Amino acid sequence: MQKLEWWRSLSRIGVLLLLVGSGGALIGWLSRQSGSARWVRPVPSGDQEIAWLHTPTAYETWDNFVRGLKRAEGSGRVPQLYVDDRHAYPQQTTAVPEVIVGRSDRVGRLHFRWYKVTDAMSQSRWIEQLLQRQPPPLAVIAGWSSDRAAELAEALRASPQPDKPVLILVAATAEQISSDVAMTGPAGPLLVSLYERTFRFCFSNRQMAEALVDFLLTEPSLRPHSGIEPATLAWGGGWRDPWGTLTALLAPEIPAFAIDWQDDPYSLDLSFHLRRQLSRRCPTAAGVPHLLLMRSQIPFSTGPVHQPNAAEADAVAHILQHLPPSSRRTLLLLPTVTAPARRVLRALVQEQSEIGEQLVAVIGDGITVNTVFRDREVAWPIRTIPVPLVLFTHADPFAWDDPQTTVALPRDYTLPAPAATEVRTTTEDVEHFRWMSEVLVTAAYSAQSPALVANPEQLHQALRSLEPAVFDAQGNRLGGRGEHIVVLRPLNMAPFQSPDSEGVIEVYTRQGPERGWFCLHRRLLYRISYERSP
Repeated sequence: MQKLEWWRSLSRIGVLLLLVGSGGALIGWLSRQSGSARWVRPVPSGDQEIAWLHTPTAYETWDNFVRGLKRAEGSGRVPQLYVDDRHAYPQQTTAVPEVIVGRSDRVGRLHFRWYKVTDAMSQSRWIEQLLQRQPPPLAVIAGWSSDRAAELAEALRASPQPDKPVLILVAATAEQISSDVAMTGPAGPLLVSLYERTFRFCFSNRQMAEALVDFLLTEPSLRPHSGIEPATLAWGGGWRDPWGTLTALLAPEIPAFAIDWQDDPYSLDLSFHLRRQLSRRCPTAAGVPHLLLMRSQIPFSTGPVHQPNAAEADAVAHILQHLPPSSRRTLLLLPTVTAPARRVLRALVQEQSEIGEQLVAVIGDGITVNTVFRDREVAWPIRTIPVPLVLFTHADPFAWDDPQTTVALPRDYTLPAPAATEVRTTTEDVEHFRWMSEVLVTAAYSAQSPALVANPEQLHQALRSLEPAVFDAQGNRLGGRGEHIVVLRPLNMAPFQSPDSEGVIEVYTRQGPERGWFCLHRRLLYRISYERSP
């Protein structure tokens, strides 16, 4: 009897635990359902919403976005524009941040709202909830990475709702979504083709590669050369080193190097387009030798802080073994983020301290300008990595305010320039968002009627019909203007020097392909004196 009672007690406890667990799961599921629906906010009659999807930790990106909107208000490029930012920074982290934008000469306002993407509320779940509300958003701003952009595009395409929002990509640069791990050629659909109402406000990896290669092959101080520049021969300078001149003239090609990381689709995609552009352009570029591209494929991008992982060490050894003679300059393609690039270049310098005189490292936008300017003492110490870098950015990183010419802005939204020995956050993100918001607001109020566009299809057509055109037929941002190249030159390569400087940083841009590249900013890099916050 005692044994039977024991089993009965045990079974009661088991049933009770099962009921408690099931009830808890049910309550959690119901709370997620009601909570998600509660946080999709209504839209006032006559107004429209643009949803901004990002992770809960993206406070700096949201702040840059709000700054971009406020600076668009003061730029005068959009007539009668006003920006209400009173609810942009709510005290409760669970609240939905919002900025309201309108034009005083038009009817209807735009509500930019940040809906935070979490495990419980994924992008696809936000899309499901947002499209069930009337009206649905005019547009969704997202795409902080290419894989997230592809996921969101698929969710929008799969939705059964008839009038779906425009998809705005702000930082998704992949040209195609590929399952070809080796990236020997285009093997997947174009990212902008996954969803028909997609507009990419950043440049794609293909456009980035075209701009980087065009700049490198036209900049005499950085382009590859076989040991003697054409101008030297023209002025008869070859007699000073006849054997070196003869060797340079007889050499049909010099090696160049590319390293890409197999666990990073961005690295694979940009590497493919950089290699393709070099193969196309080098044979026809004046004074540039043919490049024999040697590619190293790294299985994974994780590794120690300061030392390369095993595969990266093999790639470093391969580069050192195949370097051209010291009189020749070549390229190293490193389409990756800060840590792997720093490990590789540091290892090369440790083995050959003067390698910066032979190699120009081409990165792309995987390393931000803040890394080599604001944070360089820790993230990119130039003195220990004296290799010239060529970066890409989608807007001007040094567009700080000129107090003599800048329209008055609220103090919280000004961007004062740092002193020579100080650093501040660069401006490319704020400038990118300012330009993007001006384009969006111009399109949203472009209808002949005095009211805001009424639905996503009208916004879609307005973006396609902008004059001058901003996008191509596929939805990519048009190239030829707006691209910015950033060059970090260590002290031994700086065109002008100072006893206290450790290098120079330059920003190049162009106003149309036919006008070529010109230096927009040049700034000596001094030992940093970190400013105090006011």
